[in-house]
Amino acid sequence: MTIIILERVVRLSPSHSNALYSLAMAHDTQGENKKAIDTLQKVLDLNPNNADLKQKMEEFKGKQ
Repeated sequence: MTIIILERVVRLSPSHSNALYSLAMAHDTQGENKKAIDTLQKVLDLNPNNADLKQKMEEFKGKQ
């Protein structure tokens, strides 16, 4: 249910970083690693200098 709601938010506001980040975390929790990485990449595109996001991306990629 959470993923569905977050996807709606992102559809309405594609540059909503917090919603995108939450969606990436939800995909990760569900074991949907590719979706988590793809979504987190969108957050990184919006916030390219965020070291915490870069670290989280490395964690996600390590799960592949």
